Amino acid sequence: MAIICKNRKTAADLYFRIAGRTKVKLVDYLEEQSITGTIIVPVYLAKGLEFDAVMVYGTDNKTYNTNYDKKLLYIACTRALHRLSLYYTGKITRYLK
Repeated sequence: MAIICKNRKTAADLYFRIAGRTKVKLVDYLEEQSITGTIIVPVYLAKGLEFDAVMVYGTDNKTYNTNYDKKLLYIACTRALHRLSLYYTGKITRYLK
């Protein structure tokens, strides 16, 4: 399973908030070995990869609000093979309405 964040800073912040409570790995560069378990990854590193389940973190209107953000969101959402979950606070981005 992958938790996909918009950028590296958000991914690192989320990792440090939940790492003590659950088994999760922060991927901040692509490794040559296979990626297993639950990972947190920025969207730019997820491009070209597929996961059984994906959680896209921070899909609110403040985080994804430009045309470039729309493309990043598309990349994040299309990484899921079987299950996609979207997490946000406030209002969901207009690109998902």
